[in-house]
Amino acid sequence: MGTLAGMWRWMMDRLRPEAPPTHPVLLRVADALGSPVDRVQLTATWYPSGEQIQRTARTAQGLTLITWRKDAKRLSLELLAEGGSRGQLTVEHDRVNAGRVREVELA
Repeated sequence: MGTLAGMWRWMMDRLRPEAPPTHPVLLRVADALGSPVDRVQLTATWYPSGEQIQRTARTAQGLTLITWRKDAKRLSLELLAEGGSRGQLTVEHDRVNAGRVREVELA
């Protein structure tokens, strides 16, 4: 924080109103038979910014984690597993039970 820009960011962070807490999205991804998938290709889009990422995630018995973007109100997910099974999920920022696992069954 020795630079002027670093000091400015530090000061602005203290002056901004506290943002609501953000919780990561924890997914348990299963195929159509209910078995956990080992790897899933994710396309995540945060709104209202429209920021999008694509990545392939290895899962731990179907579990994978997606971090929540600070100013996002909604997250839209498209999932694709090996073999072609697909799924979609939309998650709102002010969701009930934010810390709970979201079950996603691919078809």
